[in-house]
Amino acid sequence: MTAYREQPNFHLKHTCTNVLITEELLHDWLCNLFFKDYVQEQDSVIINSPLLEQYLKKTYPKIKTYIYSATLHLSDIKTINEKTKDNIVVLNYNYNNNDKYLSQLIHPENIEILCAEPCEPNCPNRKQHYESLSKTQLLLPTDPQKDILKCPFNCEQKTFYEIQQSPCAISNARVEKLSQLGFQYFKLSGRNLPPPRWFEIILYYLVKPEYINYVREDFRRS
Repeated sequence: MTAYREQPNFHLKHTCTNVLITEELLHDWLCNLFFKDYVQEQDSVIINSPLLEQYLKKTYPKIKTYIYSATLHLSDIKTINEKTKDNIVVLNYNYNNNDKYLSQLIHPENIEILCAEPCEPNCPNRKQHYESLSKTQLLLPTDPQKDILKCPFNCEQKTFYEIQQSPCAISNARVEKLSQLGFQYFKLSGRNLPPPRWFEIILYYLVKPEYINYVREDFRRS
């Protein structure tokens, strides 16, 4: 990491989105050591807890940029416009293709859009999923794998083709249009999907169409 740090524009996004964070957890010695000695001024922190945000701003004022996580599920336009004056908000994926809604966001350059989101539109289980994952991260369950909430819509098993059929899906053409409207942050969803499905997502968004089969075959040979 040191070598990368020497590059002038290199910065990291540190994810701190456990929804079960408490006052006690704020004082975890290892996490605080990490923030004290490793997190740099040019880095940003992904958060979803006002409690954590208040603590970090007070304890580590060198952090200048915060990213408000998709786990917050923010949708109020006034709130988003206020937060994106100086920070970044991950857009509620339900509005990915709602041009009327997006036109009211006055800082599109500070909006991050989720691409290839496997969740169902307006998924009623999303909050429970985040809590389930957070519980696993904290190692609270005696058997973490047993306690992970399984999606009733089988989002973990969706193919990339099925994900792209969602009304919330973002195509490459849509990415191009949104870029022209001032949106410049696009985030690939699905890191918890099985590797073959995740690979297809990467191929679609990061490889030119004429090279996709070449990259796929080269990957298989390796």
